[in-house]
Amino acid sequence: MATRTLAECLGHYLARSLYNPAQLAELAGVPRRTVANWLAGSVARPRTWHDLLRVARSLGLGEAETNEVLRAAGFGPLASLRVEVGDKEGAGLIAHWIPSAPLQPVEALAPADAAPLLRSYLVALAAEMARLPAYYPPQVPFTLDRIAQQTHVCAVTSLAPHPADLFPGMRPLPWTQAAARAKRAVVIGHGGIGKTHLLRQEAVSAAQNALSAWPIHPRAEVPLFVRLADLAPLLPGHPRPADTLEAMARAAALQVPTLVAGSAQRLLSALLTQPVYPLLLLLDGWDEVDGALPMRLTLALTHLRSLPATRIVLTSRPEAGYEQAAAALLAEAVVEVQPLAIVQVQRFVRSWFFGRRDLEWSLRAVLRDSPELAQLAATPLMLTMLAILAELGQIATADKMELYNRLLRLVLEGRWRVHNLQLPETRVHAKLRLLQNIAWRLATHTGTWHSQLPAAEIELFIAQLPAAGRLQATWFDSWGGSYGGVLWELTSWDNLLRIETADDQTGKNTAGRGAGSVAQVSFLHPAFQAYLVASYLLARFEEESQDALEVHHLQTGKLEQTEWLQVLRLLVAHARAYPERPARALLATLLLPSVRAAHPLPNHLAVIVGELQAAAVDLPELAPAAATIRDRLLQAVQEPQTELRVRVYSGRLLGGLGDPRPALRDVDALDLVEIPAGAFSLGGDQPSAGEPDVADLPRQSVHLPAFWIGRYLVTNAQYAQFMQEGYEDPTFWPEARALGLWRAGEVLRAEPSPAPNGQLLFRLVWTRTPHVMHWPFDLPNHPAQGINWFEARAFVRWLDARRRSDGAIPVGYHLDLPSEAQWEKAARGPDGRVYPWGNDFAPDRLNWSGQMLHSPTATGSFPQGASPYGVLDMAGNMMEWTRTVYTPGSPYDLDGQPPPSAETPIVIRGGAYYSPAESCRCAFRSTAAAIGRLTCGFRVALAPD
Repeated sequence: MATRTLAECLGHYLARSLYNPAQLAELAGVPRRTVANWLAGSVARPRTWHDLLRVARSLGLGEAETNEVLRAAGFGPLASLRVEVGDKEGAGLIAHWIPSAPLQPVEALAPADAAPLLRSYLVALAAEMARLPAYYPPQVPFTLDRIAQQTHVCAVTSLAPHPADLFPGMRPLPWTQAAARAKRAVVIGHGGIGKTHLLRQEAVSAAQNALSAWPIHPRAEVPLFVRLADLAPLLPGHPRPADTLEAMARAAALQVPTLVAGSAQRLLSALLTQPVYPLLLLLDGWDEVDGALPMRLTLALTHLRSLPATRIVLTSRPEAGYEQAAAALLAEAVVEVQPLAIVQVQRFVRSWFFGRRDLEWSLRAVLRDSPELAQLAATPLMLTMLAILAELGQIATADKMELYNRLLRLVLEGRWRVHNLQLPETRVHAKLRLLQNIAWRLATHTGTWHSQLPAAEIELFIAQLPAAGRLQATWFDSWGGSYGGVLWELTSWDNLLRIETADDQTGKNTAGRGAGSVAQVSFLHPAFQAYLVASYLLARFEEESQDALEVHHLQTGKLEQTEWLQVLRLLVAHARAYPERPARALLATLLLPSVRAAHPLPNHLAVIVGELQAAAVDLPELAPAAATIRDRLLQAVQEPQTELRVRVYSGRLLGGLGDPRPALRDVDALDLVEIPAGAFSLGGDQPSAGEPDVADLPRQSVHLPAFWIGRYLVTNAQYAQFMQEGYEDPTFWPEARALGLWRAGEVLRAEPSPAPNGQLLFRLVWTRTPHVMHWPFDLPNHPAQGINWFEARAFVRWLDARRRSDGAIPVGYHLDLPSEAQWEKAARGPDGRVYPWGNDFAPDRLNWSGQMLHSPTATGSFPQGASPYGVLDMAGNMMEWTRTVYTPGSPYDLDGQPPPSAETPIVIRGGAYYSPAESCRCAFRSTAAAIGRLTCGFRVALAPD
């Protein structure tokens, strides 16, 4: 091979690295001007070889490659370099490639050096891993451990001989449980789902455990956190086991820059070459390794399996070929990170804004207003971005399009902030225009809304857009180094698009890359696609008014698909916030053809007309549709086939416009359903299910006399009638009066008070109104909540007296809360089914945590989830008070129950909007203190005396 110039040689190796010249100079400790001069060819031969070796070491060059660089600069090979007396630094540089003496293991170090060094490393690593990333606002006064939530994972596949032994039922598990069952695991998940945070939490936990009882216990794990993008360039072309261990030590030492240079590397090299303690290798970002480096990395990772007593966790995106990594590591399982549950999101928000309730409620209100944003917030990165907007005071805006714009810009700038760079405004603008065009392409390709299209087609489409060329040009101006293309930037860099493989016949997503699969591109979060389509439409309409071809395209029946609901809702919010802008005219132009059509207005378009009416946006063209809007919205709520979001929005709009159902407005119109006398199967077959101290009742046959139960939960409108009369009458509060919990129209209630870790503590307050839960909890047609058990019991006594005076109560019966046995029979019928509709869980039949709605829905919004007797909302939506006092060891009790105290546990049933599927079974039991649990609703039962 002909000798290249120094500029050619360094340029060649730099192009293969992950660094630009400025980063390389900083990493190597060499002046930036020096590296720039070498690359420009303005310096033929450096004065010394020291800076050259520092750069070669930072690039991860092997001995042969380093010799090539030396020859290009006019020096001899490494073995011929002369080290002056006392030049310890020069000797150390050469020893990186030609070791002069073996490294001493930890146990061979002097005790005065070994113990302090290991302790300093663990302290420094815990501090670094708990540090918030650079994209967090500087004013945030906490570290990662305050907001971190327990990560749940689901087994994608198990490579162990007996998979069921590792993951029984292959159900989602907390990571701590999964990690204990699989010593070596590959953790996959799309961008921003929390893979890196999982490793950071593991590192902090392991370091703190090792430090908790110093001196370190022989079985305590020593964590090493390694970014694979740092490790791969440090490996020679064909790494030997010793090369791998040395590179691992160097890459892990980069995570503790506060330690004296070289000390951490020396310690970690010793731990890897002659392990004294069990090691925890945390390898992050298989998908971030580019070019030919994964081949040498795969070979290097096979060397790690020989390390004794070592636990290994590797993270990757699904599309990066994680099967290869799993095979290289001989992993016992591949697990996928699950989105955050509602409870975790709420704890995260409470922890972030501890003591600042106004900011907390501003973010929670945004999540409740939009199921699309709530789904997006289940991704930790996006939840973090939303919290940052709230921290900056930019989340409370009537214009949801402006909110999405702020969020999208924050996401685009996030990766640049990590590298202490600022994303140029010209690049932001070009990227937003490009994303708008991609979103519009997906939404209108072949006249149908698409969530994904083939990657080859998207790449061809991108190449035709002027913005793509500007993005490529400004990349080199701002960043330098290699560039993987616009689609690479939008997927791997920005976490906005994703590439999946789908079968070319069925279109279903697959994990592998078989011969019959096609790479598909989609938005990582559908909410962004809807926003970008709305902003594209508005921009085109503003540019060309009604002559915009895109608007005419949508006037030909294209809006009939429910995917357009969110696009139109964003335009409605924009029209409400900025009445002077053309959003109103655009909405009228888009909706007018559907309003004039002979067939009924589709449910999702009825929602849009209803929102315009509720927001007092006057569009005379839509008056014919607005005249009957309440009937159309009610029809949408009551039709089982209505899409979830349409049903939710319809119920909320009816709460504001006036729900026409008397059974939800007036206590005198309560709809009671007869439950006939007879035996039924009570209890479950999962004795360990339920909360720790409340398992399912044993399966048994129980006979109950006939009774009646409310078809619906009691609503806010009905409870408001009680507040006008019932709080003042002492006869409705016998238990509360006896315990000193009621006085002159007020009741003592436990109100929530958040703790710094996101958990809820409670304080006692006197009140005469339900706890304020904010919109949409307080809508008239939503379930009554924010009350304790004594208040629910007072309501039914008040209602009993009210209806008895009207002669509406049969002789020998009284109104009360249902017992838990009555509740369970009404929910599951005589055949002992698991859920009200049958034995199989059906996620679309109830409001549970998987819907990510962050609030209850209007009463009766899930008609397809009715029990065999037609009782609604008995699974999900709201937990329900029963009249049963929980007694350990007692199967159930209808009569002669012990009198409750303030802290007496009361049985609650039914699951809630924040509950997992397991908690929505008919047999599932939980308890709540009679004075607390403000997220419980209730229904009325007419039972024998």
